[in-house]
Amino acid sequence: MALITYNDKINTFRAITSDLLSCNISLSELAGKSISISRQTDPIISSPSYFILKAFRVLGMDKYHIKVVQRNLRIRDFVRKRLCISGQQVCANPVFILRVDDFPRWDIPSRDYRIFHNILKEWSIPYLLGVTPKLCEFPLDPDCCNFRSLNEDESAILNEVAESGAEFAVHGCTHKTIAALRHSEIVGIGPLALNRLIQMALFEFDKAGLVTNYFIPPFNSIDSQSFAELSKYFKVICGGPESIPEMGLTISPVIVNDTIFMPSYRPAYGRAFEVARFVEEISNLAEPVIVPLTLHWAWERDNNFVDVKRLCSLLSGKVATWSSVAGTIFKSLKVK
Repeated sequence: MALITYNDKINTFRAITSDLLSCNISLSELAGKSISISRQTDPIISSPSYFILKAFRVLGMDKYHIKVVQRNLRIRDFVRKRLCISGQQVCANPVFILRVDDFPRWDIPSRDYRIFHNILKEWSIPYLLGVTPKLCEFPLDPDCCNFRSLNEDESAILNEVAESGAEFAVHGCTHKTIAALRHSEIVGIGPLALNRLIQMALFEFDKAGLVTNYFIPPFNSIDSQSFAELSKYFKVICGGPESIPEMGLTISPVIVNDTIFMPSYRPAYGRAFEVARFVEEISNLAEPVIVPLTLHWAWERDNNFVDVKRLCSLLSGKVATWSSVAGTIFKSLKVK
């Protein structure tokens, strides 16, 4: 697979092929062919504001991950020409990785998660589970001051999940928004407060016996300042549709200096039936492009996880573990 790294200090991409050939490419060379990590340099589209982005969602105009894949393919063609690699050497399909958000939920019994997990286990689908270790009682209320640690049943569920091979991400510390209109736990709180939250979350993870190298920002809300702080603790930082106003619309995955940024945009992000349509659309691409998919298990309860079962049938045998993908990417960084 061709991996794209990005050095934001010198505005240069580095592309690495599956056999670890590499080349450095300046942003000027990639004009019109890439998505940069910065909306000020060469974004795929102009980055909409937070509230315009919400309007795009209502109108069904936020199918950004399709464009991300298309731009990724263009970069691959460009890199092959630069490295004199024949397109006939490409003989692989997309590599999917799956992320699941919001365990535990504040409004749903955690025992219901076992139903969702057992479906993925039945289809041998590895995944990354976002765990909020000090959950706020009402995360959408910025004035709420009631928090709780994982209870005994939730710890037992996570042990079962770990035994089946799933991995864990810190999904914020409390998942509590600091503002009523623009939801975010971490953007705007400053480095000191963010570091306190991270350390509290990692303490709770350690207490529960959980190990992680991953961070999923609550509400997908992250900016460059919080990214810089988080990168001191985590090797992989995720993102989503709400990351676009601050981080820009980026190739996924992309390495910002030494940290992997792995955003997942719609329709790779959403309800299982939406994600399933997207998977069907790109599964036959003869390209080993990495595609991060994102589900929220609580969103699938209303039809007893029927759509999740269908999605799993499409993904069976096509999903890699997050650790294997991250390991491959970091191996590529050692190429001189």
